[in-house]
Amino acid sequence: MKKLLILLALFMLTSCSTTYYLNYYKYSIEKCVRIADDDLGKLSYGTEDKEKETDVNISDDFFDLNISQISSGLKITLNNKTKDEVLIDWDNSYFIDEKGQKSVLVKSVSEFLNPPHKQKPAKVYDGTRLSEIVSLSEYVYKDEEKLLRFKPILGQEVFKNKSKIELNSKDYLDKIISINVALIYKEENINYQVDLKINDYEILEQE
Repeated sequence: MKKLLILLALFMLTSCSTTYYLNYYKYSIEKCVRIADDDLGKLSYGTEDKEKETDVNISDDFFDLNISQISSGLKITLNNKTKDEVLIDWDNSYFIDEKGQKSVLVKSVSEFLNPPHKQKPAKVYDGTRLSEIVSLSEYVYKDEEKLLRFKPILGQEVFKNKSKIELNSKDYLDKIISINVALIYKEENINYQVDLKINDYEILEQE
């Protein structure tokens, strides 16, 4: 009888458990531009396909910028190759979705939501590297139970309906999304913007 109760409990736990799926998109760079008053040297850029992500790498004589997708959001890494500090201006950094809707990159949710609704720029000291995980203003304002996160960077996380997420994923193929990272260097504004074309996707079950 005891064994029967244990088996029944295990069955109930497994039958009630929720399966999560997450999309990982593969994309290529359509265009990459740098807007700056000063000459920062030759701009180079490319993508690097990894097991569950595509990294974007942008580089010139002054800075190396890496943008990567992770399960909890978007990771921005800046390597400062200069002898002066540089600021990452989060309030003027943004993501543009396939419909042209712009969302601010949010590093500090509390600063963003509370008056005066301004985020402190992140300092990157000379010769150092800084990595920050950011979310989007579009989703910061919404209920946490809403499952859209960084679409179509990470796609949709759903409960059990894998066919639903696959159907939604196909809608993003061949669409263009953009990421803009704003810097302040010696009181001058520098913007790096990359336009990405979505080429493929992979649906993986969350571990």
